[in-house]
Amino acid sequence: MNELQAFDFNGVDVVDSRQVAEMVGKRHDNLMRDIDSYLAIMRKPVNLLKNEEIENPILTCWGF
Repeated sequence: MNELQAFDFNGVDVVDSRQVAEMVGKRHDNLMRDIDSYLAIMRKPVNLLKNEEIENPILTCWGF
């Protein structure tokens, strides 16, 4: 397995999604679809104790 090469993008370390797709054996479009679905879930965190949605300050500050 190849090692991911991280690079700086506006002060944030990121990796190339095409490289990730290759490493996990997925087509790039399918990986991007999966990432979008993960982000949709993370955008709506739930307070499990009260079973209600709460704002996620980390994703909010990143603009998600």
